[in-house]
Amino acid sequence: MSRRPLSPRHHGLVELVPWGNEHFDDLVRLASDPRVVEYVGDGKPWSPDHAAERHQKALAHWAEHGFGWCAALERGAFVGLGSMVDHGDGVIEIGWWVDPEHWGRGIATAIATELRDAALARVRRVVAGYVDGNGASERVMVKIGLRYDRSFRAAGRLQHVYALERA
Repeated sequence: MSRRPLSPRHHGLVELVPWGNEHFDDLVRLASDPRVVEYVGDGKPWSPDHAAERHQKALAHWAEHGFGWCAALERGAFVGLGSMVDHGDGVIEIGWWVDPEHWGRGIATAIATELRDAALARVRRVVAGYVDGNGASERVMVKIGLRYDRSFRAAGRLQHVYALERA
């Protein structure tokens, strides 16, 4: 598994590095924060055991695909995470979490832009989704060029998907 950033561009804010064991404590911290997970899954904080399960899946995805979750670092400090998931159908789904202490600084947009570019270098279509009510994530998706694709219900919540295809 490569341990280098996904791209030489860091958007002046963050560097994305492949997910590793050194990021597990940061995942537990973010995943236990109700502000971070309000619009993730069922909206409830993750237990340490669930975080450990997701961490292991993220490491396995890297081993299988050569990409996946990334830690977002600012001057070496963890400020969030990005996710690229291969659904096996020529589509990569991207997502991001930002530490609430760093909200409002453009970090989500920087992470999403890096992920979009890395995904489109691999496949023709990139998608991202958000739970209804998460206007911040919707604004990031629009800002990086994704457009509304569809909506559906999952875990009892309305989900919206935005997409972009490589020209």
